[in-house]
Amino acid sequence: RNVLQVDPKDSRAVFLLGVASERLGDYSAAAGAYKQALDIDKTQLDARKALARLYARGGAPKDAVALVEEGLLQQPDDAALLAIRGIAKDQLGDAAGALADEYRFWIAEAHFASEQYPAAAAAYAQLLRDHPKSKRRLEASYGEAFCRFKLQELPRVKELLGDPAGDFQVLT
Repeated sequence: RNVLQVDPKDSRAVFLLGVASERLGDYSAAAGAYKQALDIDKTQLDARKALARLYARGGAPKDAVALVEEGLLQQPDDAALLAIRGIAKDQLGDAAGALADEYRFWIAEAHFASEQYPAAAAAYAQLLRDHPKSKRRLEASYGEAFCRFKLQELPRVKELLGDPAGDFQVLT
């Protein structure tokens, strides 16, 4: 806050205030700070990602997609932006058609990166169930096993990794 007294137009400082607010669980203050950082500097990509993530988690996926699309104009290959867009579009029911297995994989990865292990495990499991020819089967099998481990679902971990006919054993 002291930095902001010296220079209230420092978008990085405002963004960091948002990060601190988010870590303290004050999501409203965090969103406000991220918006303020973007008002100061529209190219502030970290604030854009953080606000889009809050929108996606907070039930405003259309707003998240709009923020992400603007960010992708700056950084078209940004993994975090693409993951947030995937989560938001998933919430909107917009599956990726022919790339559904890739889409499902990156949804799972985004949940995993956010430490949302139940959602990640479910997305990995859905990929394994719905896409038997996916090139992501090994990664999905390992990803689901890791999430199940984090959730202390040890019998499922053993099944995923130890089954001789399972993806992990067959593909490794």
